[in-house]
Parts: sequence; structure tokens; C-alpha cells
Amino acid sequence: MSRAIRLTKLHALNWYGYRDTLPVRGNLVLAGVTGSGKSILMDLLMLVLVGPERAHHHINRSAPGSKTDRTIKGYCLLDTKREENGQTQYFHDKGVTTYIAAEFTWPDGKRVETWGLRFEFRSAAENDGTTTPFFCPAPLEKLDFLTESEDGKPRMSPLGAFKKLIDAKGGRLFSSPREYLRDMANPSHLNFNKDVLQRLLPSAMSFTNLKSFDDFCRQFVLPAEAVPVEDVVSS
Repeated sequence: MSRAIRLTKLHALNWYGYRDTLPVRGNLVLAGVTGSGKSILMDLLMLVLVGPERAHHHINRSAPGSKTDRTIKGYCLLDTKREENGQTQYFHDKGVTTYIAAEFTWPDGKRVETWGLRFEFRSAAENDGTTTPFFCPAPLEKLDFLTESEDGKPRMSPLGAFKKLIDAKGGRLFSSPREYLRDMANPSHLNFNKDVLQRLLPSAMSFTNLKSFDDFCRQFVLPAEAVPVEDVVSS
């Protein structure tokens, strides 16, 4: 039986033009014309797995061309690509709450973990906003991220309500992305080498060639410290 932990769902709530939960099954192909949002979902997955600090410099690298002016703030507030009096115009200019997450399922189909990030910008004037990483040892649905407001319409859950839901499911909110990444990579969870993934995933998702196979080995295969070869040479 396969031991692979599989990606089974993506949550993209107020992530650029997305506001939905997307199932992932089998061999998934992201297809569409240029500008339809393929790289936006790839950036979501990269951000969940390597964290905001590492992903910040690699956003939208999978789109045509190697340069990008997209940012986490632009994804959350929905950058309209227009300016007025030199100021970038955002669709959510009064502020926004964004949830992005990835669901992973173990081979037996019984164990499920959801890892993600909550971003909150109180206005377009904020550059960084507030980031709250979270973990839930259970599947989540779109409605889990929503709370009914006073006007009866579903809106993004405030932090207190979301924390209550995550706590009830046995999960937790993290005080920093560093703690979140440490726990996610732990053998008791997704079980991966955090340092290798943070270097390899952004490069792999940019779909650009490295200069040589030697460069690939030095960056992603060989240990960071020098390999001792004195004994081999002397023999």
C-alpha cells in the first residue's frame, strides 16, 4: 500500500478572485488562458507549505516571465492593477480577511490534517496585515470559514469565532509562522525536511531551468557543509 500523504483539498477564501473550496483528486490539471488564475492557486499551495517569509520572493514565478509585482497584500485585497494619483487601487480597499489552506489525507483515508494561514488587513493602508497560521486535525469545508453577520449574510469569520471552531476540532492557532512550519514538518505530521522543501519547492514551481545538474545537486541534494574527501583522496 502507498505511504504517500496526498493533497485532497484547497481552501481559497478571498484569495484574489477566488472565494471557494476546491477538491483535489487524482491527476489534476490546472488549465486556462493567460490570466485565468492558475499561478494564483500554485502560489497558495507554496505559501501554505513554505510560509510567508520564504514565499514572498517567489510569488507568481510560475506565470509567464520571471518577474512579478504581485504580493500577499495584493492577493488578499485584490489588486485591480490600476492606480489613482500614484496609489494602487484595491477591490477590498476597506480591509479584508483571507483564509488559505491545504488539506492532506493519509493513505488509509481516515487521517486528515488541514494546514493554513489567516490574513487580516484592516485597510488598504496596511502593508503587512496580521498573519495567523493554523492547524486542524480534521477536514474543513467552506462554511467553516464563514460566520453569519448581523444582516444575515455569511462573512469571513472573525479571529475569535475561528479560534473557537479550531479549538473544538482539536487544532490550534500559532503565534508565528516559524512555529507553524516547525510543527507541520514534524514526523508526526507531514514529515518532510523543512530546509530542503523551502529551497526546492519555490524553484520547482517557477518552471525555470537551473544552469546545470551540478547546481541542482549543490543546492538541493548535497549537505550544506563541505563533504570530507581527504580519506578518499589519500586512499
